Amino acid sequence: MRITDSEYRMLTKVTSDLGHARKEVHIFDAIEATGSSGTWLRITDSEYRMLNDLAKKLGGVKGQVNDKITGTLKIVSENPYCTSCQGVIQQFSDMFPSIEITLIDGVK
Repeated sequence: MRITDSEYRMLTKVTSDLGHARKEVHIFDAIEATGSSGTWLRITDSEYRMLNDLAKKLGGVKGQVNDKITGTLKIVSENPYCTSCQGVIQQFSDMFPSIEITLIDGVK
């Protein structure tokens, strides 16, 4: 399965609304971030949203491994990947070990 960036944007609606994001099925564990306005669970980060949604569409189930799905996935970010996103990327890789992931950050 190969999905281009523009195709993926049409397939999913990414939201930064924490209330909406909390109601969704969460396959991966995110961590809390601390900022000037307190702490929040990083389930609205784009990397989390994209990988959680993609895992659901690929039939992923929390705690299970699916090595039958193969392919490549390139994730490009303007910023360095935060600790939570790094963890989610690792969880996706553990769940789908036959998908090769390339990470690029610092692209503006």
